[in-house]
Amino acid sequence: MKILFDPKVSILQDHHKLRKKHGDELAKQIQKRLVHLEAYENVSEVFKGTGHPEALKGNFQGYISLRLNANVRLMLIPILPPNYGTHEFMAANEIEIKGVIDYHGESKNKWIIP
Repeated sequence: MKILFDPKVSILQDHHKLRKKHGDELAKQIQKRLVHLEAYENVSEVFKGTGHPEALKGNFQGYISLRLNANVRLMLIPILPPNYGTHEFMAANEIEIKGVIDYHGESKNKWIIP
């Protein structure tokens, strides 16, 4: 699958900077998820893969989250045609990484990256 990065999250493409700023464990988990995403053909395979993928609702309608640890998620969004349906959502073979967020606990919806 083709992975695009929101310009605000360019740090995700530099493992050394990511490790320095956010620590070894988070950097390893992000790198692991990115490797998995590259290996998938489409969004359908994301939902069959690792990371406890979830299609989100509400403020994050259209997003998919992948677990990095108990509270932190890698947020991505499929690149879709206008007026898409479920079939197009699952068949999408391009995604954009939007960032890393903690949407649990007292600091709900706290973006860690960007």
